[in-house]
Amino acid sequence: MFAIMRFRTWMIPCLMTGAALRAETMVRDHEITVDDYFTLAVLGDGTISPDGKFIAYTDQRWEPPAEKRNTDLWVVDVESRKTRRLTFDPATEGAPQWSADSRSIYFTSNPQRGDEKEPPYNGKKQVWRAARDGGELFPITRVEKGIDAFDIPGDGLTLLYTVSAEVIDDEWKELREKHKEVKYGHGVHEPSQLWKLDLQSWRSEKWVDEKRHIEQVKRSPDGRRVAMISSPNNELLSREGWSRIDIYDTRTKKLSVITEEGWRKDHPAPYGWLNEIAWSGDSEALAFTIAFDGFPPQLYVAEYEGEIAAVRELQRPDMVTIDGGTTQWRGGSRDLCFLGEQRAVTRVWCLSSVREGQQGSYRPRSDEDGVVGSFSFSNDGNKLAVILGTTTHTPDVHLTDSGGTLRLTNANPQVDTWRIPQIQRVTWKGARGDEVEGILEVPHDYQFDRRLPLVVELHGGPTAATLLNLRYWIYGQTLLAA
Repeated sequence: MFAIMRFRTWMIPCLMTGAALRAETMVRDHEITVDDYFTLAVLGDGTISPDGKFIAYTDQRWEPPAEKRNTDLWVVDVESRKTRRLTFDPATEGAPQWSADSRSIYFTSNPQRGDEKEPPYNGKKQVWRAARDGGELFPITRVEKGIDAFDIPGDGLTLLYTVSAEVIDDEWKELREKHKEVKYGHGVHEPSQLWKLDLQSWRSEKWVDEKRHIEQVKRSPDGRRVAMISSPNNELLSREGWSRIDIYDTRTKKLSVITEEGWRKDHPAPYGWLNEIAWSGDSEALAFTIAFDGFPPQLYVAEYEGEIAAVRELQRPDMVTIDGGTTQWRGGSRDLCFLGEQRAVTRVWCLSSVREGQQGSYRPRSDEDGVVGSFSFSNDGNKLAVILGTTTHTPDVHLTDSGGTLRLTNANPQVDTWRIPQIQRVTWKGARGDEVEGILEVPHDYQFDRRLPLVVELHGGPTAATLLNLRYWIYGQTLLAA
């Protein structure tokens, strides 16, 4: 047995409700093995229905006979806590979005059936629709080479999606024709186009073709504007410092850029990653984050004053690091919420009254400790769905409202019998006298009465940190302490 130290990371007791209470009645007598890794389901992409009665999420697990990871779409009833699996195809499902009436879920999938060459069964990613209560799946898009990103606005009448095509740069064309057997690392990029699909007439219309690669797309609730994060090409490096936010006006058919050239000049570093655009309920404010390699991410809002968007940086709470991947407004309010990491605990934080260049106070949406992976609000902003992991169990779907936090799923019941490690946060003085912290994992029954071999896992940082939760991972967490 080993002790394992995970640097840069805090304790997360589970709130004892529902499935968690049942888990505590199980006897933990199973010694963890390598094979146990392949029994785990990993939940993600949790999103609550507009009426707050259901939560859709993805479930990734190893499944026979292929013995490879497969991601499927599930839904849980908030009141009854009954779960329903909606997809069974060996395709990869993701990015669920609810219909306005909370009856259907739109998502991406790439099913392949035999030698089928025509969409939607040719292995290319398309947008599909599933009824909340199950039944036959319906393909919404049938694009020959598949789609990249999509968004379904609140009116449910249209669907936006992006497609990309491979383009060979002129300076590489001759080489590629002469030496076709060579594998090239450069010379090809994939510019995107934005398309609108009318879900009543089923006619498609091309809206944007700027010869740039579109990473994300979101239409404002009033339908007036479409926000996009784009970069010169699809190379990862191009997103770091060369990405921008484009706004397409659906009435004038014109494109504008709200992050104009030079807007990063006052940042800690000019090379940042634009992430997670989110429209406010009144369609007058667009939030986004920018993440840097070596500096804490920053939170921004672009507020429309007539036709002009004023971009302002928002102040983050002290000692809370903003997760650059999740930003949402709470219901129809001007409260802006995001995932914030503080001493290795990730909570949903909300900033009140973001309006006219002003901001209110910050507070965590809920007080229980945990590591939140994703979150979403119901339309009225009163119910919050989260994928939450703790030190005693892997991530599950939870619901937070005025009555507290309730765990709705138990995706890995086998973990209830595992002799999981004791996990705690420890601190010490660093070389300059600064407080340094890490996570210590020791065996299930260890009494701190003898020395153990120590495995130290160093996180280089400083952009991200290892978080305090139960995680069976390739670097030794959970397994080595067993």
